[in-house]
Amino acid sequence: MAREVKEDVKLEVAKQENGRGGKVSLRVVCWNNGTPKLENRSFWTTMDGEVRTGKIVGITAEDFKEILKKKDKILKALEK
Repeated sequence: MAREVKEDVKLEVAKQENGRGGKVSLRVVCWNNGTPKLENRSFWTTMDGEVRTGKIVGITAEDFKEILKKKDKILKALEK
């Protein structure tokens, strides 16, 4: 039996395409009503067009610049 996982995105900081046709999203998210966390996560699309959550990926220089530029919004989203 598959375990139900609840995702609550508080803030999407940035989104970009990865080298394999998927997307990478820098965001503040709560999993299963947990503490908000800043994460950089990849996403992929199934053959049926369903978007699936992928792995956590590292922070690039561009990501870090976005974090610095939007630090106040990110901090507010993390405090909720």
